[in-house]
Amino acid sequence: MVVTSAPGKILWIGGYSVLDKGNISFVTGVDKRVYVKAEKSDKVHIKIPQFEINLTGNFDTSLKLDKELNENEKKGSLFVRTALDICFRYLKHKDYNTSGISIETFSDPAFGIGDTKTGLGGSAAVTTATVAAIFELHGLKIDENRELIHKMSQFIHYRAQGKIGSGFDIAAACFGGNAYSRYSPEMINHINENSSIEEISTAIEKQWDYTTENMPLPYGFLVSVGNFIGESASTSEMVKKINEWKKGSPEAYKILMNEINEANKEAIRWLKEINNLYKDFPESYEKILKDPSQEIHNFKKAFEKGRILTKHLGELTGAQIETNEVSQVIEQTMKHGAFTSKLPGAGGGDNIAAISLSKHDKHKVESYWLDCVIKQIEPLNISISNQGVILEKASLEVIKAQILE
Repeated sequence: MVVTSAPGKILWIGGYSVLDKGNISFVTGVDKRVYVKAEKSDKVHIKIPQFEINLTGNFDTSLKLDKELNENEKKGSLFVRTALDICFRYLKHKDYNTSGISIETFSDPAFGIGDTKTGLGGSAAVTTATVAAIFELHGLKIDENRELIHKMSQFIHYRAQGKIGSGFDIAAACFGGNAYSRYSPEMINHINENSSIEEISTAIEKQWDYTTENMPLPYGFLVSVGNFIGESASTSEMVKKINEWKKGSPEAYKILMNEINEANKEAIRWLKEINNLYKDFPESYEKILKDPSQEIHNFKKAFEKGRILTKHLGELTGAQIETNEVSQVIEQTMKHGAFTSKLPGAGGGDNIAAISLSKHDKHKVESYWLDCVIKQIEPLNISISNQGVILEKASLEVIKAQILE
């Protein structure tokens, strides 16, 4: 029996631009994780308590379940089922013994219950943790096969989502905090439902052209995340609107995306400089945070330029990336302690994130959110983690008890 876990994510930089090959993003993991327990079994068992799902079946050449699934079961088990089917087909192709498996998932409550999501990337975390658990159970250790786990998880997530997404959330689930630019979709989008496992294996095992550079959020950057109560954004709807505009105005799209990516590259460059400051001058770094250095101000300027340009993208395309009402909340958040603030990821209103440079300021931000009259905001108990997918030492029962106590 093994238990693995993968973190949720916050996409700080690269919201829509990361969808285009070559554009850079910056994503961190968080300290809330999705856990997967896997053990060998004579049949296939899938247990996902979050969605009240309990399925049985078997695996011969593909996954066969014992009953027709209802809509809730289809939707709630999609990523686990896809991961199990493709991983088992792959392992069988590689001559591993794949008779049966029992899989149980557990998501930290911070990911939301049922359909109420908080935008932390639960589907990427459960996909990555499931792939890692299946591989670990068959002797493919996480640290020796992280690259393979990453590509397999990317393929499975991309396929289960209907061939959309850039993969930054899988990169965070696998590697933790990193600067990421996507792989060419052509590497895997030719594979369809009828493709053989040989084709899938060849695609996954070849060299991919994504880039990832391990990169933490700088020391002393304290993060707050607030959930907009009762609101949920459809990323796919917003992406659809942007793609329609791109088709109709390719030149304007190209110019704006280039501007956004340049601002993002600049912000990431200054983040690296701030990380270097901490490394080179640890004893004076606290002073640098109290009276922010030029590097920190330069980061803020580029970060906010990227945010404003992305809001403009929403205005041009009709995608509700950042409404004027939300802009007000962001401005007020900065007046109430935040060094900088934005809607992470695709925007639209799942959540808001802020960076403060002291505990006092972080407390001010979260107090403002609790009293906010423009929107109802619930501060989440979340901090940044730079750890990607791991093998857990404790049992799932012990982990559950610790988190839920």
